[in-house]
Amino acid sequence: MGLKNGAVSNIINSMVEGSFKETLFNSIKNLSPDDKEVFNRIFKVNIVKGDLAVPPAMEPWVISQFGSVSAIENQIIVKASNLITYEGSVFNDLRSKRPDMKISLGETFDYKCGSEMFCSPLNNTPEDVFGRIKGKYSLTASNIAKIDGFHSVIIFKDHNPLDFNAEKIHDYFEVANSYFKKANEHNKSFVYPFFMWNCLWKAGASITHGHAQVTVAKDVTYSKIGLLRSRSLWYQEEYKSNYFNDVFNVHHKLGLGFMVEDVKVMAYLCPIKERGITIYAKSFDGSLSFAVNSILRTLVNKFGVRSFNLIAIPHPITPTYESWEYMPVILEIVDRGSLETRHSDFGSMELYAQSVVGSNPYDLVKELKSEIMR
Repeated sequence: MGLKNGAVSNIINSMVEGSFKETLFNSIKNLSPDDKEVFNRIFKVNIVKGDLAVPPAMEPWVISQFGSVSAIENQIIVKASNLITYEGSVFNDLRSKRPDMKISLGETFDYKCGSEMFCSPLNNTPEDVFGRIKGKYSLTASNIAKIDGFHSVIIFKDHNPLDFNAEKIHDYFEVANSYFKKANEHNKSFVYPFFMWNCLWKAGASITHGHAQVTVAKDVTYSKIGLLRSRSLWYQEEYKSNYFNDVFNVHHKLGLGFMVEDVKVMAYLCPIKERGITIYAKSFDGSLSFAVNSILRTLVNKFGVRSFNLIAIPHPITPTYESWEYMPVILEIVDRGSLETRHSDFGSMELYAQSVVGSNPYDLVKELKSEIMR
C-alpha cells in the first residue's frame, strides 16, 4: 500500500508544524515496498548532525539572528543525492538566516531599463539573418555577443520583467518556437533548441528590461543536457522503466509533486538552489503558459521572489541519431535570491560540490498547489 489519497494532503497540511527532515522521512517511511525500491535506486537521503559551542558573549547575537542558541548548537542537516544524475542538495534552513550586507533599492524602484536599447528594439538591436519573429507581446533580436551560431533575445513589450501573465508567457513561448523553426530552416545542422529566461541581475541578466533568450545548438546538444539524456537512457535500459516517470511518481508519493492537467510539477528533491521547481511536459508550447504563470506568480507573490532563472529543454527540431522520445520536455525554475543582498547565492559548493539550500520544498509545494489547484 502506498500513500492513500488523503495522506499527501495530510503531510502538506502538517508541514508548518514539522521540519523538512521530519516530513520527508515520514513520507519515505510510508512508501509502499515497490515505491521505496524505486526511491532508493534513484535517491539517497541521510541526516548529518552539526554540533558547536556558542560562547556566552555571543548568545544575544545568536538569539536575535537565529532564534535560539540550541538551534545553532545542535543543527540537523539533510543531504539528498540523485544516484543517477549525480545531482545533490544539502538542506539547512539556518542558511537562510545568515547575516548579509543589504543594499537599498529605494521604495520607488521601478525596474527602469538603464538602457534604451530594448525600449526601441527595431532601431537599436540587430536582427537575425532570417529577420525578426514578432508576437503580440514580444519580438526577437539577434544577440550581439553570441554563445552559439543561433542565439537571440526575445524582448518583452513591458519594461518591468515581473509584469507577466499567462497570455504574455504564451506569446514568449510561441515566439521561441517560431525562432527555433526559422533557425533550423536556415541551417539544417542546428537542431537542439534551448530557452532561457534570466530575470534581473541576480539571475545573470545584463539588461533590466524584460527578456528571455533562445539558442539552437549544432551537431550535439549542450553538455549537461546530454549527460541527463545519457544517464536517463542508461536507467531505462538497466531497470526497464522510464526514469522521468519514476522521478515524478516518487515525488508525488512523497507529497512533493502534483499534476496540472497533463503537466507534471515537482518541488525537486535535489534542486540546484532555492525553491527549485522541475516541470515535465509533453511539448514546449503555449499550453504550458497557465502552469508556468501560476508557478512564477506564486514565487513572486507568496515568497517575494524577484529574480529567477527559467529554462526549457524542448525536443530536437528534427530527428537526430540519439534517442529522445522517452524524454519529456523539461522546464526548470529556481529562485536566485534577494535583489537587496550583496552576496552571491552561488559559491564553491554549488560550482564544484553540491548545492546548499535554505528553503523547505514542502513549503514551496504547499503554496504552488494552493495557487494552481484553487
